[in-house]
Amino acid sequence: MKYHALLKIVNPKRAKVAEMNEALAIVTARLKEKMKQLQEVEELMAGLEASYNEKLEEERRLVNKIEDCNKKLERASKIIVGLQDEKDKW
Repeated sequence: MKYHALLKIVNPKRAKVAEMNEALAIVTARLKEKMKQLQEVEELMAGLEASYNEKLEEERRLVNKIEDCNKKLERASKIIVGLQDEKDKW
């Protein structure tokens, strides 16, 4: 009789455990899928960030090149004005 009474208590608990394990399996599967999606997004973000940093470096390089060209243009115009003055003197 005691075994039968214990089974009345334990069997519903076993059923509940089985049900909860099924729910856990479903949630774990969802979690794995979400983690995979997160990893893909993080990889995409890393690629975009690398591209952004590359473009920033290219922008800095181009800005420096523009400044250098402007300095050269300024110097060239000073030389041209100076040579025109020399031409007038001759």
